[in-house]
Amino acid sequence: MGADGNVLEIRIFLMVEELKDLLNCDLDSIKFCTSEMLERFKHIQLVSDDIKKRQEEISIRDTKNKVDESTLFYGRRLTNNGIFRSYLVAYLRHHRTIHKEMTFLIHQAFTKGKWVAN
Repeated sequence: MGADGNVLEIRIFLMVEELKDLLNCDLDSIKFCTSEMLERFKHIQLVSDDIKKRQEEISIRDTKNKVDESTLFYGRRLTNNGIFRSYLVAYLRHHRTIHKEMTFLIHQAFTKGKWVAN
């Protein structure tokens, strides 16, 4: 749990509105990905293509908007939480026991009722 008690809940809904599982994530562990982290994550087959696609989108957008990349506060950045979420989606979509025609939703929220962007 974070120093201030904030925990991010990641709820996975499968088969209409049945709550299949619940994961808790310490908010203090969420950070912007470094280039080293992204290179390691690219070796994970389920998220490799997604990371490359997102990096290309970000690069195009940052170039178009002339973003100053000397600081993390400008432009769009990937986070370890976003990569983990992509991994969950890919894992569940490829899982043999999950019916492909059923409703599939991953929902994120603070336990104190504040939302985290999806």
